[in-house]
Parts: sequence; C-alpha cells; structure tokens
Amino acid sequence: MPDFATLLAATRRGARLSQAELAARAGLSQRHLSFLETGRARPGRRGLAALIAGLALSPPEAERLLHAAGLASARPALGWHDPPLAPIRAIADRLLARHEPAPAYVLDRAGDLLVTNRGFDRMMTATGRNLIEAVGRRNLYDLTLHPEGLAPYLAEPERLVPTVLQRLRRAADRDAGAAATLARVGRHPIVRRHPGPAAASDHGVLAETYLVAGQRLSFLAVTASFGAADTAATAGIEIECLFAADAATEALLAAH
Repeated sequence: MPDFATLLAATRRGARLSQAELAARAGLSQRHLSFLETGRARPGRRGLAALIAGLALSPPEAERLLHAAGLASARPALGWHDPPLAPIRAIADRLLARHEPAPAYVLDRAGDLLVTNRGFDRMMTATGRNLIEAVGRRNLYDLTLHPEGLAPYLAEPERLVPTVLQRLRRAADRDAGAAATLARVGRHPIVRRHPGPAAASDHGVLAETYLVAGQRLSFLAVTASFGAADTAATAGIEIECLFAADAATEALLAAH
C-alpha cells in the first residue's frame, strides 16, 4: 500500500480536484493540505474525516485512506444486526416500546439511528412531511441541524445547537465516523450561526423545544450507554429517550 501522502495526492487527482478545491471542501488551508501531500504533516481524525467527506469517498476507499494514515480501527466493531448483539437489541426493543408514546431511539457514536420507536417516527412527520426523506439520512445530527430537518423548528437554537455540537466533537475525537458527521453538519447554516460555546443545562440533561404548527413541544433528553462500552461490540451505542418537559407536551403525546 502506498504511504498516506502519496495516496492522498493520487486520490485527489483521481477526483479531478485541485489542492485549493479540496482544501475548501474540507475546511482546511491549502498550505496544510500541501504539507499532508508531501509528508510534512500528519492528519488527525477530524481532518482526515473532512478530507474523506470532501473527496466523497466510498467506504472501502475511506478505509484505505484510514489504514494509510494509521488511524483505522485495530478491530472492526460489530454491526447492529450481527448475532453477538442480539441481547443488546432485545434490551433496546423493550425500552423503546415502553417509552411510547414519547420519542426514543438507539444511535451509534456517529449519530446514525439504529432503531427508533413510533413516537420518534411520529415526530419526524409532525410537520406534515417526512423529515428523514427530506434530509436523506437517518442520522440524528443531520435530522437536528439540516435546514430540511428540525433546524427551522428549534425554539432556542442558540442553546441547543452548541450543546449538540459539543457532544459530536467529543465523539469525533474517538471515532472517524463521528468526525465525518461533524465535517458534514458543520456546513449547515444553523451551525455557522450558533457554533458555541455550549450553555450549562438548567436540568442536568439536554433540553429541546420545538415549534411545530403553532404548538410548542418541550422535551428533556436522557441518554444511556451500555456497560462494557470499551468493547468493539457496544462502543458508542446509546439509547436516548425524550421526556415531556411540561403538561402541554405530555397531553400532545397522549393524544397520539
């Protein structure tokens, strides 16, 4: 396998991008990209994820670049539907069902939704259109921050957006998939308007408020992770449940 610098330069040329074009797409300086392509600098996970997103690489191509950079995982994490995760799936299914009619879901560190309950699915269509179809991704961060997703309905984006970004940045420090998500959602207008810093929560948990069709929906988000989260099987997998933060939201949920 070629070294990282050689592979990056060849991949960029294969995509018919100049250094200036790729640097702009990835949010890097052209000087830094030049250093990467000549071996004078080494990439971090966030920078590499931004390059992968800018090059629009397929998963195998991205993995090849990760390996060349020495940032690929030593052992692949199990997929959500692999047999060893059957006990985890059973627990998640019970928790999500019992949380009805309020929204609940399972996500990985990159924000990809693995399982959702009916309450969450109803939330995604409460505006009169399917937000998942509009955004084109089953990813919590995209659905929250994309202009075709929940972003226009956020009542307090100046509070929620920096907190969401803080969570994603922490994940990006440990996971290339989360870093790729961060590079992608960082281009959304609402992120550019509210980059941070995150405000302290009054409740100790994340507060979310949406204005949909003249109705105010207020939630408190509680996130739980599985034990042995340092293993490949459960690393980064979390269950998040939204609880009604006021009587009006409770009544709206009960009506469904």
